[in-house]
Parts: sequence; C-alpha cells; structure tokens
Amino acid sequence: MARFGSYILFTILVLSICSFALANDEEEEQTVFKPAKKSVVARNLVVTKATASSIVKEHAKYHIKTGVKNFKGTVLAYVTPWNAKGYDNAKKFGCKMDYVSPTWYRVVFKGGKFSLEGKHDVDKKWVEDVKSPSGCEDSAHTVKIVPRFSFDGWTAEAWGAGMTDPQKIATLITNEVAASGYDGFVLDAGYLSFRQQTRAVIVRFVNELGKAAHTKNQKFVLVVPPLTNPNPEETMVNAQDIAEIQENVDLISVMTYDFSNTQRPGFSSPPSWSFQSMMTLVPRDDTAGDIGQKLLLGLNFYGNDFTLPSGGGPIVGSKYIELLKQHKPKLVWEEEGLEHKFTYSSGGSSHVVYFPTLKFISERLSSAERLTIGVAIWEIGQGLDYFFDLF
Repeated sequence: MARFGSYILFTILVLSICSFALANDEEEEQTVFKPAKKSVVARNLVVTKATASSIVKEHAKYHIKTGVKNFKGTVLAYVTPWNAKGYDNAKKFGCKMDYVSPTWYRVVFKGGKFSLEGKHDVDKKWVEDVKSPSGCEDSAHTVKIVPRFSFDGWTAEAWGAGMTDPQKIATLITNEVAASGYDGFVLDAGYLSFRQQTRAVIVRFVNELGKAAHTKNQKFVLVVPPLTNPNPEETMVNAQDIAEIQENVDLISVMTYDFSNTQRPGFSSPPSWSFQSMMTLVPRDDTAGDIGQKLLLGLNFYGNDFTLPSGGGPIVGSKYIELLKQHKPKLVWEEEGLEHKFTYSSGGSSHVVYFPTLKFISERLSSAERLTIGVAIWEIGQGLDYFFDLF
C-alpha cells in the first residue's frame, strides 16, 4: 500500500512539473515586451554581426521615448487592412511619421461609370487618433492622413475612359477626401498604367489630378515604379516626366523594393539599384533640390523566404521570428546589397531568407538623409517593433 501511495505521489509530481513547463512555454510565446529604457542604438544592436538569438530577444523592445523623431526627412507610412498591427503602430509611433496612408480605396469602372470601393474599411475613430499623436517631443506635430487610391484591375476600356476625361477621376477622389476630412491622397496607378499609356497622356492625367487636389488644399502623393531599365531614357518614369509634373505633385513615392523575385532570389533592395532609381528621377537642373526633396525612398518592412532554386514568397515579422527560433541560423551580412540573409533546410528543400534588420534600415536612412530625400515604408504592420527606434 505504501508502495502504491508512493507511485501516486510520484505521478502527481511528474504531472505537476510537466504542467508547469507547458505553462511556461505558453507564457514565453505570449510575452508582451515592455518598452526599453535605451534605444537600439544605445543597446548596440545596429550591427552587421547580428545574431538570431539577439533578434528574438530584443525585437519587441522599442525605446520608451516614442515621441522623439530621429530621422530628419519626411516619413510616409502605409497601412493595410489585412494587417491589423499596422493600425496599432500608426498610433503608437505616430510622432515619428509625417504622413500615414491607409490602403482603403480602389477606383473601379463598371457600366461605363467610375466609382469607389473600400469604404467599408474606413475607420473614422482611428483617423482622428492618428492625426493627433500624444507625447510628441514637438508639441505641434500632427500626422497627415492620405489614403491610397489604387487602379488595380483596370481594363483597356477603363484606362481609355479615365485618360480621356481625368477630371471625372479627380472629382471622385477629391470629393471623397474632402467629405472624409483627409489631408490629401496617394495615387497608385500601378506599373500597368506606365506600360500601356504614352508619357504625354500620363503627364496630362497626373497634372489634372494634382491641380484638382491643390484647388481643394489637398496633398497629392504619386506612386511611381523604380528603375526598370539600365538606360534612364527607356525606363518607365524618368527625370523629364517628373520635371513636367513636379509643380502639381507634393511627394513622389518610389517603389524601391522587390528587386528580386521567386525566379531570381536575392536582395530586396540593393542600394546600387534603389538609389539609382531615385537619382534617375531628378533633372540635372534641379540645383535647388526642389524635386529631390519630394522624393520618398521605398523601404520594405517585409522580407522573403526563397526556396532554391526558385519558389517561396514574402514573409512578415512574426514568420521571421518563428524561423529564427526554429532553425537558429547564422546571419550573414552581404556588403554588396547591405542586407542580412540566412539559409536553412526544410522538407528536403534549401531556403534563403532576406529580411530587414536594424543595420539594413539604418544604412538606408543615413543615405536618404545625405541625399535630403524622405522614405515611404511598406508597410508598418509587417516589421519588428524596434525598427521604429531609428525613425
């Protein structure tokens, strides 16, 4: 009987230990880190020799002084409806942002008429909260809300109607902006528009929208593709185009990311390409920097998990941390692309992962400041919390 009692006691003890271990594992997974007293710079985390263990340990510890803006240039931050973390970050780190662009709207063409889709995503309370962030070092700091209007999925008929009478599009967008109390808008016509339309048509269309926006005291931000051809004269958008529209555009958001793809794995945004993309848009006679100051370098907060030799796709911060925990890889700094990468194997396949690190972001922000250009982040729900210390 004593032996049986000892067995029961031993069983209870083992179960208790297991339960405690499981509870600790669950608690570790659900840990919400508190703000840190020191920034990532003071904690010596902005380094080429970054480690998986350091990133896992530190990534959610952002500096407690979220009201300080460190980057001297303009910051535009995109927010997507499918990534709720971006909404929270826009409020938490609003003092570091000048413009926030929720990607809510699509301009559609049906039955011979243009209309807007996406109004169901609009969050008026969130807009009010983001516009007036609290605790900013600059007490007068406000954030301008400039929702994105995209032309995804337009047919040739839609393009023909829109380019023939751009005033219809301009009225549709600017009326929505005025009625909703926004500060302006971002126009994302996509790569397709620049491929299908002649330069003269695109220039006229953009100028019409810009004039309509400024008539109503609205900011107008234009999204343009990066360098698509080594010869600047043959790329989709060049300095001559920008010179012809610059008076009617407030900011130009350049999509300097996605340099590589699943068929050609590699860097997300090598400086040799991204900054050449920016400089291709600046006319030689822009000695005062009037156009240069309107440029925003596209900065990705997402990365890619490529399957070799081809395959894979984009990943966000949570997946990146999961991979670091699971594989405990060695991160390698690639000087050519100024990016970190690591490799791992899974299911018989080889993978290479490129994802922004603090050093990746720091290098690009430093270069942007030297060139007196701003940055456009795609998008602020995809990265790691401590990234914002650098802005």
